Amino acid sequence: MISKDISGRGGLTRTGRPYYVFDNVYDSRTVDGLLLEQDLIIKNILRRDDTGGAKDYEGKLLKNNFACFIDDIYKDYMASPAFRASRSYFTEEILFGDMSKFHWALDVLRYVDIVEQVQFLYYENSDSYGCHEDKSSLTLLYWLAKEPIGFEGGDLILDNDVTVDFKSNRLVAMSCKCPHEVTKTVSITDKEGYGRHCISTFLNFNPYT
Repeated sequence: MISKDISGRGGLTRTGRPYYVFDNVYDSRTVDGLLLEQDLIIKNILRRDDTGGAKDYEGKLLKNNFACFIDDIYKDYMASPAFRASRSYFTEEILFGDMSKFHWALDVLRYVDIVEQVQFLYYENSDSYGCHEDKSSLTLLYWLAKEPIGFEGGDLILDNDVTVDFKSNRLVAMSCKCPHEVTKTVSITDKEGYGRHCISTFLNFNPYT
């Protein structure tokens, strides 16, 4: 599941907000399974409306992409390959390893029960997501794309400061209240499904424990 070649590095934005980037997160078999789930199941449910998202001061949605929540598809989350794969986040390689040691704000969920919400997002020609903050204690963004990459752009900008380039099989973790945006994704192919996939996992304290 987790690749033997996984590697990670942490950093701080200009205002001291921590983030962590992992590359080569999953092995090739897992990546193929996630892409198959996107093709066979997720793409049929994706939509542009009623998927939540931040708004600007005038009430206009900042989200310009296709999206859906895992609840829209699966009654049992474990039926989702993406959700099963995300269980490996809770390992020494991911949440409880170097990332936790890097900064206390990335370690806030280690010793407590948590609740999580998963959202699937897809970006293609001219799609983007304006600068916003998530309401989660910790946000994990896993990126995925078919090869050869069918788009340009789609990079992540943290705190109007740090740019994390899109790379397939990359996971970005960011702390609570970190402003972030996704730059415009420009398609360079007519092939269907060759856009920018993102599996977002939002983690919070469980208030009922």
